[in-house]
Amino acid sequence: MELGNKYIIFQLGEQLYGATIDQVRSIEKIMDVTSLPGTPNYLMGVADLRGIITPVIDMKKLLQIPGIIETDEAKILIVHIGENQFGLVVDVATDVINIESDFIKASPNVVGEANRALISGLAQLQDKIITLLDIDHLLSTNDLDELNEL
Repeated sequence: MELGNKYIIFQLGEQLYGATIDQVRSIEKIMDVTSLPGTPNYLMGVADLRGIITPVIDMKKLLQIPGIIETDEAKILIVHIGENQFGLVVDVATDVINIESDFIKASPNVVGEANRALISGLAQLQDKIITLLDIDHLLSTNDLDELNEL
């Protein structure tokens, strides 16, 4: 049995996702977000996180998952992609768990080329499948360039 990684598990709609804990700097409560005109539809706006202006991304819109983020249980995962800090709004951040490598399978071939780098694998735990994301591949180079201009 191979060693695994610790993952922060979060929910978007009914689906569970995971990101390694080394990719997530902190989990924050929903905070005031200032919207900006002329930005991509997935960008909710920017927030002041301890003095750092942080772009806040609606993960459902970015990943094209139907529905809106409900604010009662919603959290913001603070991540760094390259040199930039981002807030990722998720429905619920549920747990931190260790997933052994034996339980992680490759993403299926039906996943498009653009998403193959984003989905680092699928973990089956009991009766649930968790889509494991590589946060470093969440935004395309074009998206990063556009957000860097904010």
